[in-house]
Amino acid sequence: GFFGLYDFSEEYVKLDFIQNSDAEHIRGTECDQKILSKKESSGQVFSPNYPFPYQSFIVCRYFIYGMQDSQNLERVVLTFDKFDIPMLGKQKNKCKDGYVKVYIQGQEEEHKYDKHDFMFCGQTTPQTINSPGPRLVLLFKAGSKPGSGFKAQYRFETEYQIPGTPKPGSCH
Repeated sequence: GFFGLYDFSEEYVKLDFIQNSDAEHIRGTECDQKILSKKESSGQVFSPNYPFPYQSFIVCRYFIYGMQDSQNLERVVLTFDKFDIPMLGKQKNKCKDGYVKVYIQGQEEEHKYDKHDFMFCGQTTPQTINSPGPRLVLLFKAGSKPGSGFKAQYRFETEYQIPGTPKPGSCH
């Protein structure tokens, strides 16, 4: 089978918001990026054009993947520093226009983008998110009303509470 996601855009998204040292633009996409751990590394992610207003009606995905092999098992810790994605209307928790969705259960592998773990909009800084495993995906959707977007810090850390992972200095 085949599955495809597409959006038509009349505007070009400048990719200078993607941090060259850690992230890589996914070719063939408007502004998607992948960030792979370099062993307990850290960095920042931004919405396009941050801290200036982003373009309306763009969608960017951020695939943030920690190490996962027989020697390493990392989780992702995501902390938002700044957050401004306007809501339409006064209803709280109604992110119908622009938003950031967060996926920590691997939903992107099956393209289940309707099954998010967190969704944020408005100007309240979201809580820190700790992924249970090595994957975290952000989906940023710009609505009709632009804001300054978001700035967040990510950190890959070894998760010693996962069964079968020894604590440093312990013997088995």
